[in-house]
Amino acid sequence: MKTIALTTVLPALFFILFACKKDDNYCVKNISIKYDGSVGVVSFTLPGGDKYSGQGALPHAVTFGKHAGKFQSVVTKQTPGPTGMDVELVHYFDDGKGNAFWTSDKATFTPLDTTFTRFQVYDVMTIVDGTGDFECASGQLINEGPADFSTGILKVNMTGEVCGGCD
Repeated sequence: MKTIALTTVLPALFFILFACKKDDNYCVKNISIKYDGSVGVVSFTLPGGDKYSGQGALPHAVTFGKHAGKFQSVVTKQTPGPTGMDVELVHYFDDGKGNAFWTSDKATFTPLDTTFTRFQVYDVMTIVDGTGDFECASGQLINEGPADFSTGILKVNMTGEVCGGCD
């Protein structure tokens, strides 16, 4: 009877303790990505089903570590502030092969002139979740650069790190 219990209970206990652990964390550190992007109307659906649509950065080809995919964003909230605009966004990276991550952003758009069409952007992107190698994603990306809404150009200068792996 003890043998049956040991051969049944121990494997089940091992599975419960370790089935949800991802031992091989995937981390992309020292990210430094620069490109000229475009702004416009963007729509995407996150793997969990949340849908976003509105003004943002149009999908742009970007590589994070070994994953080449598209990176895009949607503005979810804008609040005028004393020196410009406080903006909340969601960014979404997807390589089309099951590896994706998304963010919750807090950005400041500071006007560069009196037309209020050109801004200096400082965006702190907190990575909130992901799939594939980015499952249980964490990390932070920061983008600093000008955005010109009259021309639709956004200069991206992104740094930081993104990691995947569940504990």
